[in-house]
Amino acid sequence: MMTGENSFFKTKLLKLLGEFFPAVLSGILMGSSYIPLPPWALLFCYAPLWISVLHEKSWKKVFLKAWLAQVTLTLIGFHWIAFVAHEFGFFPWPVAVLILLLFAAFIHLYIPTAVLAAWTLQRRWRLKPWAFFLSMAVLFSLGESLWPSLFPWNLGYSYLPWNLPIVQLADVFGFLGLSFLTYLANAFLANVGLKYSTKPGLETRSGILLKPAAYVIFFFLALNFLGWLRKAQVADLGGRNLKILQVQGNIGNLERLEAEKSDRFDKEISEKYFQLTRLGLAQNAQADMVIWPEAAFPDFLGSEQALRTLPTNFRNFVRDIKKPILTGAFDIDPSGTTRRQEYNALYFFNDKGETEGPSYKKTYLLAFGEYTPFADRFPGLAKLSPAGTGFGRGPGPTLINSTTVRIGPQICYEGLYPEFSAKLSLLGAQMIVNLTNDSWFGHSFEPWQNLYMTLARALETRLPVVRSTNTGVTSAIQADGTMLTQSNLGQEWFGLFEVRISENPKPTLYTRFGKFLPVFLVFLLFGALYFGKNNATR
Repeated sequence: MMTGENSFFKTKLLKLLGEFFPAVLSGILMGSSYIPLPPWALLFCYAPLWISVLHEKSWKKVFLKAWLAQVTLTLIGFHWIAFVAHEFGFFPWPVAVLILLLFAAFIHLYIPTAVLAAWTLQRRWRLKPWAFFLSMAVLFSLGESLWPSLFPWNLGYSYLPWNLPIVQLADVFGFLGLSFLTYLANAFLANVGLKYSTKPGLETRSGILLKPAAYVIFFFLALNFLGWLRKAQVADLGGRNLKILQVQGNIGNLERLEAEKSDRFDKEISEKYFQLTRLGLAQNAQADMVIWPEAAFPDFLGSEQALRTLPTNFRNFVRDIKKPILTGAFDIDPSGTTRRQEYNALYFFNDKGETEGPSYKKTYLLAFGEYTPFADRFPGLAKLSPAGTGFGRGPGPTLINSTTVRIGPQICYEGLYPEFSAKLSLLGAQMIVNLTNDSWFGHSFEPWQNLYMTLARALETRLPVVRSTNTGVTSAIQADGTMLTQSNLGQEWFGLFEVRISENPKPTLYTRFGKFLPVFLVFLLFGALYFGKNNATR
C-alpha cells in the first residue's frame, strides 16, 4: 500500500516538475544572459515559456508559470538587491534575503501580465500560433516600455558589453527597439519549436528546426553587418577633443552617511579628492577639466553657503589648480514653508572658482534611497525608511552651457531613462555627464549593469557619455560607441579621458521619434490580431 502511495506521489511530483520546468528554464536562460554575463540565450530564452502556455487551459497556471520565470530571472540577474538591503538599509542578512524574494515576486509582474494577456487574446481570437507568439513579443516589449519599475531595463542592453555591432542601430531603434527585435527572434523560434515538438519522425523534425534556425542566425548576422556599416558612417563626426580627468575617491558608505548627517568625515572626504586631483593633474597637466562623482563634495556649494569653511576651501582649491571642475554636491532651498528643502545636486565651476549657471538638481529620485513614496501624504512612513523625508525633486533635463562645453548633466540612474537623454540632446548638449555612486552594491552585477545601461545613451543620441563614480566603474564612451578605459571596482583611481566633441550635433532618429515606439507596438498588436485569426476553428 505504501509503495503504491509513494509511486503515486512520485508520479504526481514528476508531472508537476515537468509541467513547470519550461517556465523555470526560461528564467534561467534569461537571467544567465543579462549583464555582465554573455547574451548566449537571448534569441530563444522565452521560447520554452511561451510554448508551454499556448494550449494551457487554466489562466491560473498560465500566470503561475510566467511568474516562476520572472522570479527565477530576477534572482539570478538582480540578486544584488539583498546586498543593498543589508548595506544601505542595515537589515540583517535573513531580512535582506526576504526583501530580495519580495522584490523578485513583484517587481517584474509585467512578465506574467503580458503572458496572461497574450493567452487571453489567443483564446478570444483563436489566434494562429505565429500570431500568438508575435503578440507575446509585442506585449513583452510594451511591458519594458510602460511598466512602472524601480528602474527600466531591457534585453537590448546585453549586446553592449560584448561590443556587438548591432548596438550601432540604436540611434534608429533605441535599445528598446533592439530588445523588441530580440523578442521577435524568440517568437519566431517559439513557433518553430512548436512545430518541431508536434511533428513525428526525427528527419522531418530536424528539417523543421535547422532551416528556420539558420534564418534567425542569418538575420542576426545581417543586423550586425548593418551595425558595422553604421559605425563606419559615424566614426568621424568632426569637432574637437576634450581632455577630462576623472577622479574616483572610493569613499566608504559609513563615511558618506556620516558626512550627510553631520560634519563628521567632511574634511577627510574633501581632502582625499583634493589630493587625488592634484596627483592626477601632476601626471595629466593637459587636462581641460576635472570631473568628480555624485556627492563627491560632502557639503552645500550654493552661493548662500559660500562663506562656510568647506565651500571656501573648495573654491580656493579650484583657483589653485586653475582647472574647471564638475562635481556632485548638495544644494538647499531655504524658502520652504515647513523646512529647508535639500537636493542631490551637480555644479560646474570655471577655473576661477566661479559657478557657471545654477546647479542641476536631481529629478529622478531613487525610491527608499532618496525619497520615501507617499511620505508627503503619510509623514509616518518617513520614519520607517532609510531615506527619511528625502531630497527635493529637480526640474528635469537641464543644460549646463559653460564656456568649455555644453553639458547634459545626469545623476545616477537618470542615465537609465532614454527620454531623459533625448531631451538633453534636443536642448543642444554636446556631451552627457553622468555622476554616480554605486558603493551600495559592492562587487555584484549591479555596477556593471548600471555602467552599460548608462553608456547605452551614447549610441541612441550619438553624444559622448562620461560616467564618473565614487567606487567604480568610472568610464566613458564616444559617440560612435567606442568604449574608453574602465576603472577598477573598490579602488582610489584617476584617469584621463579624451572625448570627441561635435560642435553642433544633430538629434538622431531615435532621439526625435523613439517615444512613439509604444504606439507602433500597439498597431502591430492589432495587426497580429486581425491577420492571425484562425478562421477555420471559429
